[in-house]
Amino acid sequence: MNAPRPTKILVVDDDAVVLRAVTQILQREGHQVVAIDDAVEALSAAKDPSIDVAVLDIKMPNLSGMDLLKAIKQARADVEVVMMTAFATVETAVEAVKAGAYDSLTKPFENIDEVSLTVAKAAERKALRDRTR
Repeated sequence: MNAPRPTKILVVDDDAVVLRAVTQILQREGHQVVAIDDAVEALSAAKDPSIDVAVLDIKMPNLSGMDLLKAIKQARADVEVVMMTAFATVETAVEAVKAGAYDSLTKPFENIDEVSLTVAKAAERKALRDRTR
């Protein structure tokens, strides 16, 4: 039997430190990571049909994470999206979920396991959905 392919995750954050940290956390978990520091560039990367989960920063120049979330969901509704923000409010979390986000993480991460766990759950949800289709 073939081993399932690793989950492919798009990580988008204009903060290089966060981008590198999240990428390393996810790669350690065995995921394939596409790390991009520009939301506009990420828009075209998100169209890649092999992307399973997108982890997006909410506050970015040029294109906000919210706009990126909506654009990704419009292009590929099956991609699970996890939002990251240093400016977490209940309003932004609710808005993100209404726009189709699976979950949101608050930066700085209190616990890096929270990142891998949330992404793993989002990936699992996508895999289940793919199987039922």
